[in-house]
Amino acid sequence: MSEKKNFLVVDDDEIFLFTATYVLSRSFPGFKMVTSRNGEDALHRLEEMNPGALFVDLNMPIMDGWELLDKIGLQGKSPDFPVVIVTSSIDPSDKQRAANHPLKPQFVEKPLSEEKILNLNLKIAE
Repeated sequence: MSEKKNFLVVDDDEIFLFTATYVLSRSFPGFKMVTSRNGEDALHRLEEMNPGALFVDLNMPIMDGWELLDKIGLQGKSPDFPVVIVTSSIDPSDKQRAANHPLKPQFVEKPLSEEKILNLNLKIAE
């Protein structure tokens, strides 16, 4: 597995991936941004890497964000990286589901900004 100087950003929207990786790169210089377009691809990438953090959208084709988080949780142990849901959903049930999820993901509404990133509890050693 590679070192934790990378983030995995999972979203099917190319514009969001571009802006999110830009904002994250500014907030965490020296970190590599790896992207996936759906949860299935992200699972494969997680087999090859140990990210510093996982940023995931909820609504995606093939495997959505909830399915990805559930599959990560089914691996029998909590990941040793922070998980952040970044979504355009304003549905209170999504926030409640995140609060009750075993992985305890943080919840951020799009768009992702440097201010929102600073307010996250990422605990990342640089």
